[in-house]
Amino acid sequence: MDPNFAGTYADLATLYRCQGHYDLWLDAWKKNATLNQDQEDLALVSEVLPIYKQSGYKAAVNRIIELYQQRRENSYIDPGFIAEEYAFLGDKDHALEWLEKGYQEKTDEMATLRIRRCYDFMRSDPRYKDLQRPVGYTW
Repeated sequence: MDPNFAGTYADLATLYRCQGHYDLWLDAWKKNATLNQDQEDLALVSEVLPIYKQSGYKAAVNRIIELYQQRRENSYIDPGFIAEEYAFLGDKDHALEWLEKGYQEKTDEMATLRIRRCYDFMRSDPRYKDLQRPVGYTW
């Protein structure tokens, strides 16, 4: 209804990414950041876009992880954001490591474990299930 509602583009970015439409993911992410006037996200997507075009999706995601980790040295970045990036790479061990950090920091991202599609491949792992029990989920 409102083409300038930023939240729509955040949801589209996630949807496109889950479907493997990476060009559309980056476009929607950039539109969301622009509408939100989020300078940090604009800088991030601006750095990642040429890497994606030159070296592909995995290289772009690895750069996102590097940038998030660098930002954590000077400001707060939710460990769940990093966990999610590792999950999009299919790297279960690193995703779980960062989810554990998220649990220790009591982050908001922990409340969405059960519904995030990027974690689907980890759902049967006992370590993943253990992370959900302390935040109030039951199986």
